[in-house]
Amino acid sequence: MNTSKRQIMGLAFSPDWLNHPDRAIPALEQTRDGGFGTIIGFVRHMHHTVTHEHARRAITRTAANCHKLGLKFALDMDWAHWVDEFVELYPEMAQWTAVRGEAPCFDGSFELNMPYPGLRGEQVGEITAAYGVTETGERVLLDVAALGLSRRSYNSQYALPSLDDDHAYDYHRPGLGAHYTLGLTGTVEPRFRSVILYVSFMNMALADVAHSRYLQVQRDLLQSYADAGLDGVGWDEPGKGGTFAGWKCGAGFFDFFREQHGYELRERIIDLDDGESERAMQTRRDYHTALNEMNARAQEAFNAQAQDLFGPDCFRGTHNTFSGIGVDIRCGCIDYFRLGRSLSSAFTDTGWEQGTFSETFLHFAFAEGLRKELDKPAAYCNDWSRTPRVKWYDYFTRVKSLYGVEWFAIFIGNGFNERHSLFPDDPYWKDVARNATGLNRLAHWLGEGAEPVADTAVWFGWENLTALSGRHSYLLRLFQGSLNNLAQAALDSGRFFDFISDRALGEATIEKDALLINNRPYKRLVLPYAVILRPEVWSVIVRAVKAGIPVVFYGAPPWKTTDGQDLTTAFSELMGMAPVPFADYLRWYESRKPIPKTSEWEPVHVDFSYPVAPQGETAIRRNAENEVLAVGEAAAGPSWLVGVDPWHRADHSVYLGEHPYDGLDIRHHGRAYLRVLRTPQNGGHAILLAAGMDETLNDTVTLGDQTVTVNRGSWAALRVLDGKLEPTFIEI
Repeated sequence: MNTSKRQIMGLAFSPDWLNHPDRAIPALEQTRDGGFGTIIGFVRHMHHTVTHEHARRAITRTAANCHKLGLKFALDMDWAHWVDEFVELYPEMAQWTAVRGEAPCFDGSFELNMPYPGLRGEQVGEITAAYGVTETGERVLLDVAALGLSRRSYNSQYALPSLDDDHAYDYHRPGLGAHYTLGLTGTVEPRFRSVILYVSFMNMALADVAHSRYLQVQRDLLQSYADAGLDGVGWDEPGKGGTFAGWKCGAGFFDFFREQHGYELRERIIDLDDGESERAMQTRRDYHTALNEMNARAQEAFNAQAQDLFGPDCFRGTHNTFSGIGVDIRCGCIDYFRLGRSLSSAFTDTGWEQGTFSETFLHFAFAEGLRKELDKPAAYCNDWSRTPRVKWYDYFTRVKSLYGVEWFAIFIGNGFNERHSLFPDDPYWKDVARNATGLNRLAHWLGEGAEPVADTAVWFGWENLTALSGRHSYLLRLFQGSLNNLAQAALDSGRFFDFISDRALGEATIEKDALLINNRPYKRLVLPYAVILRPEVWSVIVRAVKAGIPVVFYGAPPWKTTDGQDLTTAFSELMGMAPVPFADYLRWYESRKPIPKTSEWEPVHVDFSYPVAPQGETAIRRNAENEVLAVGEAAAGPSWLVGVDPWHRADHSVYLGEHPYDGLDIRHHGRAYLRVLRTPQNGGHAILLAAGMDETLNDTVTLGDQTVTVNRGSWAALRVLDGKLEPTFIEI
């Protein structure tokens, strides 16, 4: 990549540019001059896809044109935009959604009427599992073949016949505007009061990426671009297809799951919805782990082949973050750290108007954490808006610089492109180019290897919440909202942190007064929603507390380890308080607060307190209404913020530790955000200042007996060499 122009721009191919690729040259020239060094081409929403020779010729020509202009060119090959033509040919590679339905039994007979989930071009693939429910509520796995099932698909007007004689498929035609229902009749033993069926609907527009047929199609497609002159490839949002209507699966996935975990998921699929037994919790963890591993394996194979074709240092992107943590879990793209290993840089994605700006800050923080843990050369965030404003371009650019994050912008083009702005003809182009140039200027000034300082680690323990049953799924929404608010609090208070993975925390060691994680020392550990923990992670936590390292819990309290050890008593002893059972905490919450639905967006904030009973000398922080806010001191030892998110008291930010100034005696007066970066190429540090929305810098920074005043612009940097503050600053 051209290091002087680090920023990335997406190119949305239109029919005009597919037919006449040279017509894109003026836009490419302006993109280069506007500060961008890499172009990623997207072929979407047209008859022609990356599988067609017509598109291949245009892409090859565009790559050559980019190279003449000194630009890199990569191609996004997101399978969601081309795979349907292969699923039509090979329906065995279709992605499935297993949907649960229950019907009463009368004298051993039942009739189940199940609405189609509303997928694109869906068909009934198989009856995945059946359970008989006794009068005592016992669920007994049944032999599907023994039920004597007959089926039909119908709406209020007429029934659709099956497509073949053996009733292998029932076809759904959503374009008719009818709401179709699957009708199933059968018989069971008279002892069953009801029957539960899991029906797997085939999504004929999406692929099961674990299936060998899909993997071969992927290899063949990438090979067809061997001579196209690409500098890399992208795979936008690999976890397509997750839905709250059912469970993402497929014929290949069921085989993959068996290989990964040694048992048949079909026989335990009911565990995904019900139960709090150790078996049910294990099934849910295994399922979500397998979904992520399936996507990671397919992406690794794709990227390894790209490296063979285009060189070991080729571009490999784009991002695995999809549409919020709850959806990402359902899709199998939540393990950002595992999925990010095969990418060439750290990538995230967010829209500026996604509920609150805090989600944007969260994805900046994710990008920084991914870059550090995975040891990537750069971090990118594809941040954007469908209703942009000049001040947003300026504000979010200077804020992302605080996290060491570069910009992946979208799109240049002259046709349909998902309602995004189309540059360079869009009136905002001058603002885009100005900000991209500013990021490049800052990167050049900082030098190679510059890294934002953070001495607090925040555990991203998504795995523990996947073990909970469906009735606890609202915790995922609260967890997402809490992380948004944590990122906002960190930015506002200047107490920046690094996200770390569950794996990294489990491998952490303790040196003196710090946790050593990925060879980086952290003086504080924050654990959001640490409900279920691997034994090795709990062991690290206990050792950290004994070593005097501040450990901060917030959200629902620890409940148990993955091997079944109850942590209720151990946690209460650690905190110096009466035990708080996980079930009691939830009952208290559910009796006082609305419960977010699974498919709803995350709550903006939730003001909630649990009535903790302290023991002995335990410190308790309370509000003016005498409600408990936290147990334990912020400065040392363990502490627990007893609410479900940290937003509602500004002083909660002190639990994120001191300002991470890397030992520099810095005093800051003013309203701007301030962050310290290490700059190894220059043998010192840099101090970045970024003004808030609609604000101008009017700040003083003091280091020892030196003071620098910055009273113009909105974005500036100061250099520290040999512990001395340079008297000048650059306005970016």
